[in-house]
Amino acid sequence: EDAEVRDLPPPYRLACQFIARDEDVTVSFSGAPGGA
Repeated sequence: EDAEVRDLPPPYRLACQFIARDEDVTVSFSGAPGGA
């Protein structure tokens, strides 16, 4: 999977990483209020 991602153009890679991080942050913030 990582090799395939490296094959993609930089703009697409950045977008992919940004989406993944955005989802990660959303999950983190989603769990924080509920846990606290």
